[in-house]
Amino acid sequence: MNRTGYTVFTNAEGKAGLKDAEGNVVLAPTYDRILDYDDDGYIRVLHGGVVGTLDLSLREAIPHSLGLTHLGVFHNGTARARVDGVWVLVDEEGGEASDYFKEIYAHRPWGYWAIRLDGIKGTLHEDGTFAPSKKAKQTPAPPQKQDPPTPK
Repeated sequence: MNRTGYTVFTNAEGKAGLKDAEGNVVLAPTYDRILDYDDDGYIRVLHGGVVGTLDLSLREAIPHSLGLTHLGVFHNGTARARVDGVWVLVDEEGGEASDYFKEIYAHRPWGYWAIRLDGIKGTLHEDGTFAPSKKAKQTPAPPQKQDPPTPK
């Protein structure tokens, strides 16, 4: 299942931790859930509805204090994350690597399909650059209400 050889376990209180192949506890059961681990070199741990990460040697990489409520898999050093109701790409320490977005969808071979806060859709690349879709249409501002002409 994973390169680490660790398995997830839960204690009587429902907290999750990790054991090694011999059954020794290598990560105390202090997390609400261990979401997934090691496909990209990080173990995602959930505590109080907030996601953090540990590296494969079980050292904290992204702290829970950043308030991430979603964290995707890393691709070329960045991953999509949700914080305070908006989406952003973060680096492997949790630093912001892009502008904020209304939505960033799951990674594809060409990057991410994303919607900026102003509603423009396009491609968000792993390096944080955004390219609006050629089909993206800017919504024109509504016409200003004009006073009726004055009678002569």
